Amino acid sequence: EETEILYENIFKLRAQQLKGNDILSKNNFMQVVEKLVEFYRKNEKSEPVEHLYEQALKICYEKLGADDHLTIACFDNLMKIYEEHGKTKQMKQLYEQEVEMRTRFLQKDDASTLSRILQIQQSLADLYTDEGEVEQAEKMYEQGLRTAYQKLGLDHPHTIQSRYELARLYESHRKLGEVERIYGEALEISKERLQSGDPHIIDRYNDLIKFYL
Repeated sequence: EETEILYENIFKLRAQQLKGNDILSKNNFMQVVEKLVEFYRKNEKSEPVEHLYEQALKICYEKLGADDHLTIACFDNLMKIYEEHGKTKQMKQLYEQEVEMRTRFLQKDDASTLSRILQIQQSLADLYTDEGEVEQAEKMYEQGLRTAYQKLGLDHPHTIQSRYELARLYESHRKLGEVERIYGEALEISKERLQSGDPHIIDRYNDLIKFYL
């Protein structure tokens, strides 16, 4: 249809104009994406919607970077489309790609990026769990915990959150030895790195006590 061709041409034009420091160009780009999605849905065309968000995400990665709010919006919208269509394989691939890319460029004390990584890893771990891939889910959380230890330190809130998430996952699968290992490991690292009597050491002891109770 002519309307579809016109919208797609406008999409290409807005993509060319897109710039990270130009709010108007970003708004224009998102508006034409939304208009196209509305048109496709009205005409019951599901595949073009998926392809459009794949294109939009690729363009945002290239022109805006992974942390721009528009890139994140396109990522989340594409994930919703994959979920609607039951495309778990594509969801896993996109999650894994995002984690790998963000981890590669993660700087020490970059809490915002790590928070996004942990969020994505949790979503991926949940997806693996739903698919019955328990070992892959555990691997995701283990990877997130190691990254948090290295980049943020033992007692950063994001590290603590990651540690508790992994412990809960192991506990839900009755792997109590692994839960004990995680808390015991955290205690030993605290004792090695901190002064005797540091409140964080007490916190790690309390984690173990709660587990044993």
